[in-house]
Amino acid sequence: LRASGLWEGMLNERRFAALLVHQRADALADDSTTFLGGMEQVLPAHTLKVDMAGRRVYRRYWQVPEAESAQAAADAPARFIETFEDAMKLTIRADVPVGVMLSGGMDSSAIACEMARLVGDATQRRAPLHAFCYLSAEHDETEQLADTVSRTGALMHRYQPAGDAVWHDLPLTLWHHDEPVHSASVVAGFGLYRLAASHGVRVVLGGQGADETMAGYPNFFEHALLS
Repeated sequence: LRASGLWEGMLNERRFAALLVHQRADALADDSTTFLGGMEQVLPAHTLKVDMAGRRVYRRYWQVPEAESAQAAADAPARFIETFEDAMKLTIRADVPVGVMLSGGMDSSAIACEMARLVGDATQRRAPLHAFCYLSAEHDETEQLADTVSRTGALMHRYQPAGDAVWHDLPLTLWHHDEPVHSASVVAGFGLYRLAASHGVRVVLGGQGADETMAGYPNFFEHALLS
């Protein structure tokens, strides 16, 4: 954007101040506003078409469906598994090695196990199943990781950086994200993706954002009990 000469590099101070106040990106207005002054973004589930005269046409192509019937809700687990398996079949189709960003969580563990099931037994695979794992003494998931690696036969690559290395990577991580980030987890993610690239793995799957879908947070138990 800066190289185009059409944007002067100004900061949207109002939005940035709101982030500093709330400390969470999801607390900000869900609109076309960005952190870049004078720059708008296309809203989620929308397309933007611009014609030669400069006219812009927005179109919404998806929205959250209405509440389902009790019977449809009862069938949800089976439909979820079917959709998950179908998505996995599509996303592992590649002419390069495919890896997984593996943690001890149920989301990435489910992805790793389904990948292993689809590509077959470890002794019959044309290429190894690569798993890239962030290790931290403060948040030890080695037991869960070992279980998944043992079950899938994945080749585990460990990422356990020193504190000064993380601090050194921070400016580069922020530069690549193009906007403020909400937690230090993105720094670990940056290191993991770089580790994957160093092993020639250019396509990776991960469980980012799936905790909501798979009810991975403790507060979901409260909702389950109340309903």
